[in-house]
Amino acid sequence: MVDTIIKDWFLIIWHYKDRVIGKSLYGTVVQDTKDRFPSGAECKSSAIEAEITAPGADSRVFQTQNSRWECVGDGREIHEPHTAIPFFNQGVRPPYIDVLESVAALEAEGYTVVDSEPK
Repeated sequence: MVDTIIKDWFLIIWHYKDRVIGKSLYGTVVQDTKDRFPSGAECKSSAIEAEITAPGADSRVFQTQNSRWECVGDGREIHEPHTAIPFFNQGVRPPYIDVLESVAALEAEGYTVVDSEPK
C-alpha cells in the first residue's frame, strides 16, 4: 500500500561535488491517503530511503522514513547540485539549472541574492 501517489514527477538526485548525498521526490498529488496534501497540489518528499520497484516499471514506488510514494505517468530523474536544495525546500518546481544560473549572473553583477549572515 502507498500513502501518496504523484504524477508529473521528478526524482531529484542531489550531489555534492562528485558524490550523491541524497534523493527526493517532487510532483503533483493524485491522491494522499494521509490527508497531508490535496489532490492537484505540488508537493515534495522527505529523503528517499529505498526504491521498492525497479526503474522502468509502469509506476515507481519509493520509501521515505514515514511514507511510501508511488510515481505514475511521465517522470524524470534529474541530477542537481546541493546548492539547489534551498529552492527545493521553498517548493520551487525543478529543474533548478535556470534558477541557479540566474542567481550566479546576479551575483556576478555584484548583487547579493541570498544573505544568510546576521546583520
